[in-house]
Amino acid sequence: MKHSKGSGHRNLRCQRVFPQHIFSPGSLGRLGGAALLAILALHGSPGLAQDSALDPFTPADATSLGLAGTGRASPTNLDNVWYGSSVLALDSQYDIHGSGFLTPGGWRGFEVAAVDSRTSRLALGLAYTYMQHADMPMLDSELPGWELVGQSHDNPTAAQHVSVGAAMSVDSDRRLCLGLHGGYFWRRAGRAGDGSGFRLGGSISGRPHETLALSLGTTWPLLVDGARGYEDQARVDAGLRWEPVQGLGLLADAMLPIDELDGVDFGLGAEYVVAELVPLRVGWSRNAGDVRHALGAGVGVASEYLNLQYGIWVDLGPTDDALAPPTHGLTLALVM
Repeated sequence: MKHSKGSGHRNLRCQRVFPQHIFSPGSLGRLGGAALLAILALHGSPGLAQDSALDPFTPADATSLGLAGTGRASPTNLDNVWYGSSVLALDSQYDIHGSGFLTPGGWRGFEVAAVDSRTSRLALGLAYTYMQHADMPMLDSELPGWELVGQSHDNPTAAQHVSVGAAMSVDSDRRLCLGLHGGYFWRRAGRAGDGSGFRLGGSISGRPHETLALSLGTTWPLLVDGARGYEDQARVDAGLRWEPVQGLGLLADAMLPIDELDGVDFGLGAEYVVAELVPLRVGWSRNAGDVRHALGAGVGVASEYLNLQYGIWVDLGPTDDALAPPTHGLTLALVM
């Protein structure tokens, strides 16, 4: 679920993906000729407040944006390599996607991701995100003593994140799957805001009924330096997806930050595929920490081999805050 801390933008704490896909040995040849798919999104806005805690690694998948961050138990959401790769093994799939996005805080970039759970019972995936900010706002603790809050600091910043996930179905029917996921992030800033570190975790997913998928996972930081936002926060993620009728998916997610026991973040989402061609999505999520709400909506065109998806995510903020500009994402996926 994506929210802000205080008056600034914060990314998915479910998450961007996060991711948020490495290829199995039998599929490397097929991926060798895959082109980099990166599509620029459409909208920008002013920077963050100077005291904002910023995690720049928003999973860029437009599907996740359109559902306001829900989708922990959705096997087709490649962002799950960031949070719980076990759910990717519940379905047999071989997908590649490229996404482009812009956020209200001024971050822009792209993500490429791929997953293979078709070649064998071992599902492997890889995701790579690159983001850049022309003048990343400094935290109060980073400001030089002779400069004022709100003053321009000329702090160009680039952030990157690589995440890898692996999962194995325990039974031949893909009813129960176990997974491990890990990632490394690094951020280099012109004046202040450098950071790096690892995030590791595991998850378990199951399909007790053909119409129901469940997931439970955890992520822990390791050797984190210069963290901003939630890069150094351990958490537990849980998700549910129910398909009462063909083409309709109902989703519910919950996330508990272990080091910040101020409540459980949660979200709800729904997606419906019209005529097996046009997916429609809507979602809502809530951050218990600062009582922020977000809405998401999305639409796409899904053919047999190529999907184009658009998602928009709006941080509603606390009731006394003005409505922030939305985040836009566009994803092109190759389905094999």
